[in-house]
Amino acid sequence: MVYAPCAVETAVGEGEVKISERTDYPFGDEAVFAVEKGAGNPQVTLTFRVPKYTTLEIYLGDKLVAKETKGLVKLKRVLKEGDETLRKISRPVQEIDKRTKQLLDDIRQLQKRLVGACFQTEFRKTDYRRQGSA
Repeated sequence: MVYAPCAVETAVGEGEVKISERTDYPFGDEAVFAVEKGAGNPQVTLTFRVPKYTTLEIYLGDKLVAKETKGLVKLKRVLKEGDETLRKISRPVQEIDKRTKQLLDDIRQLQKRLVGACFQTEFRKTDYRRQGSA
């Protein structure tokens, strides 16, 4: 599954499964995977990708069952209708700060260029008008 609101319905073994995902990632840090249909209580392996520069935590109820900083997290379990799995992604503060600092530096440079370009354009217009009126 992807980290976006979606659902998948498929046959697994002798049963059928429907899993939906509720999330606002990357703007929020949580996603809930809910088993809406679990006929036959099939055993499956759910695989979650750990996004770069993050820590991925997987909870079943209130219990933390996996925590990784890279690669894939595999969770083998029997799916039952009504089960929910919480996936939480946290980003290190220094990474956010580094990215934000770079973005602000880029914006400042762009502002300087725009102000400089506007000043030069206005100066040329003013200079041209003075020459034309003399």
